[in-house]
Amino acid sequence: MRTIPNFPRHVLVRSGPGAAGERALALGSALERRGHTVTLRAEADGPVPADVVVSDHGEAPLAEEQALRARGTVLACLDGRADRAHACDLLVDATPGRGRADFAGLIPRGARGLFGPRYALPPQDLEGGDGLGAERIAAALGDLVAAAPFVPGAVALRPARAADAHRLWIWRNDPLSRAMARSSAPVGWDGHRAWLAARLAERERTRLLVAEADGEPVGSLRLDRIRDGQEAEVTLIVSPLSRGLGLGGRLLDALAADAAETGFARRLIATIRADNAAGRRLLERAGFRLVQAGTAWPRYERTVIVPSRSAP
Repeated sequence: MRTIPNFPRHVLVRSGPGAAGERALALGSALERRGHTVTLRAEADGPVPADVVVSDHGEAPLAEEQALRARGTVLACLDGRADRAHACDLLVDATPGRGRADFAGLIPRGARGLFGPRYALPPQDLEGGDGLGAERIAAALGDLVAAAPFVPGAVALRPARAADAHRLWIWRNDPLSRAMARSSAPVGWDGHRAWLAARLAERERTRLLVAEADGEPVGSLRLDRIRDGQEAEVTLIVSPLSRGLGLGGRLLDALAADAAETGFARRLIATIRADNAAGRRLLERAGFRLVQAGTAWPRYERTVIVPSRSAP
């Protein structure tokens, strides 16, 4: 587990106009009362050599958050929307009724979460709040250590369910997921929920699965049957927080095993953008062979080995 120096710490609280500025001032004052050095600065003002960074409501791209943590910076994120992934060590969401389950697969497994109106910052006036949210967050930052990097263990697949709608929607709308999809347009929430309900109702045609590693959601896989069920087209999305961990090939192997065990398909089909070199190497390492080249979306196939079952 990474650690950071003891008191005093230099905390960068990213500020902004309006409500974001009020939140930054309240939290900065609470941190200073605890002996920390605090810098309030807008993102455009440039970097600050701080060992703790507080980011307000998803202003920083995920790649920037990951870069901060890779350098050993402890990152705290204030998020009142729960509509994106965060590579943070501390997540604060004062929204009533929201909890850690709403961020499963969206924050690192070892990240700490502070949830509910008790952590509200000005100018929020939430039922159940008492005006001490800044003090509580400052206290949490004072004894925070960086979350240990997630090392995925055994991979398991389970059928998707309606409760997965939120995380599947966020994974699908991640910029890299959209860039690699046939349609790069963002997917709206209502449209996504309707799409998911339709897929879950068509279990004879579509097999939609959530991948978990040690109980942590790490990706989604989908098989869409074609040609009378002998073939199925593969769609794979790895959670933005789980990329770069060598999971892609393991998920495809698990999917092939699932297709064999359930008899859902005898051949897996994958089409991928011609310029997605990393994705093409992944398919080839996972046993897919190129069967159609020379197009914007080359086609790959993998034969599913159906286990033999002896007669009773």
